[in-house]
This record gives sequence, structure tokens and C-alpha cells, in this order.
Amino acid sequence: LSLHDALPISLLFLLFPLLTEAQERDFRLMSFNIERGDLSVSKGWGWDVRRPAALAMLENDRPDVLGVQECNSQQRDDILARMQYKCIGLSVDGLSREHATSANYIFYDSGKFDLLDDGVFWYAFEPDSAGMYTWIAKKPRNAVWGRFRHKDSGREFIYINNHLQNGIDAVLNRAMSITLLLHKMREINPDALPLIYSGDLNSKGTEYYYAPLRQEMRHAVDVCPLTDRDVTLGSYKRKTGTDGQIDHIWFSGALEGLRFAVDRDAYAGLDYVSDHFPVYCDFRFTDEAPARG
Repeated sequence: LSLHDALPISLLFLLFPLLTEAQERDFRLMSFNIERGDLSVSKGWGWDVRRPAALAMLENDRPDVLGVQECNSQQRDDILARMQYKCIGLSVDGLSREHATSANYIFYDSGKFDLLDDGVFWYAFEPDSAGMYTWIAKKPRNAVWGRFRHKDSGREFIYINNHLQNGIDAVLNRAMSITLLLHKMREINPDALPLIYSGDLNSKGTEYYYAPLRQEMRHAVDVCPLTDRDVTLGSYKRKTGTDGQIDHIWFSGALEGLRFAVDRDAYAGLDYVSDHFPVYCDFRFTDEAPARG
């Protein structure tokens, strides 16, 4: 049975842009604040309740690279058991790679990417000292990064995933963190490879302290021809509007962003996979991206 025979012609016209887009992209990258499995238990939104929906969402959206925030080791292991991923990252306290209460992880499809290098740094005066935090921080905040080679094209890129400090009293911390981030970007990317930065930034991305980042990177929500400006912080409610978009994807170098989307769909009978809605961007390497053997 052909696709033409199985679907009415009107539906084919609706699906054509999505089918074409899927063929054109080189990879899909998602950022997802998964919320720690031990949080919101009293509200009925613990990981034991959300697990089927969150894993169904990943199976539906099929991100090739996935950056998660607030992930504990049980959630990490459940994702690894369901998806064709490998994983890098470290708990924010820096104590353990195996047992994490909360961590920023990068999952990647090992059938599509080779991991060439990786690391972790902390938002502090001593960024390479595990578990450090300063600038009136409430707790440690770190960023995990990986250098990847796209197997089909031989092209490389760097991805940084993190979770910035929350609260209206954390402006100084976020401003200092962005300053440190730009320094670390130059340090880990001396070859000026395509670079992607994403995460729960607990801010709109339009604040004054993002000005230096905007000079060096493109904001996916602003530049993708298909985009979505809806809320990403739902707090287990069906909020709408653009004021709650605090999960972001930025990129630079020889990459083209094709589509930025917020996944607000229901999965496995649940309206919410987390207190945040996942965001993703479909990317394509441009001709300027060097291919390496």
C-alpha cells in the first residue's frame, strides 16, 4: 500500500512540508527540563506518574541529541533503557557520575554521532572545580558539553547544555554566568566549529546581559522560518502566551535552523511530561561547514 493510496490527497498536502522538512534536516536537537523525579510527588506529578508520557514524547519526537536538566539517575537510566542513546554529564554537585539527584545530561544517538570530546564546567569563580558556586547562587549550577561528529557528513559541532539560576534575585548570577559561558565557548571551540547552546535559562533571553551572546549566536526562536513563541514553563497548567518562554536554543557557525518548536502535546494519557514543555530545533549543516574524515 503506497502513501498516496493510504492517505487522502488533502492530507498529503498538509503533511508535505513536514515530510520535506524531515528529509532536509541533518539532526534534531531537544532541550528538556525533565523535573527531578522526586519533586511534585505530593501534587501527583512524580516521575513514576510521568515516566510513560515522557518516554512516549521522546519516541514520538525522536531527537537525535537531547539536553536534559534536573535529571536524576533513575530518569537517566529509564531514558537509556528506552532510546538508542549514549549519555554524558555529571551531577551538579560534582560528586558522582553514577548516582545523581540532579544533573544536566546530553543524550545522543550513537548510530548518528561520534563523541570526540566532552567536559563539564561550573558557573563559579573556579569553573573547573566540581560543585563550586558563587555570585549569590543558591546551589551549584554546571554545564555539560560535547564535541560530536555527524557520521553521515563527517561534519563536527559542539553542544553545551545547562540550567541557569532561577528567581528575580538571581540576575547577577545569570549575568556572570553568561559572561563565563562566552569565555568557556572560546576555550572549548578554538576551531570555530558550529556551536549550539541550550537549556532552561530561567529568563526570556532578551535581558541586557544576553547582549554579548546575541552578538555571537543566533536565537532559534527568532531566526527559524518555522517557529513557536508559546510558553515553555507550564507548571502543570495549560498556560498560553509568550511571557513564559524560558527554555531556549541558540546556535552559531555553519548551521541553519529549520524549525523551532515547543511540544505541548499530551502523551500516554497525560497532559504534561514535566513542569516544562520540551523545545526542539531541526538543524542542517550549511555548505561552509567543513567535513572531516
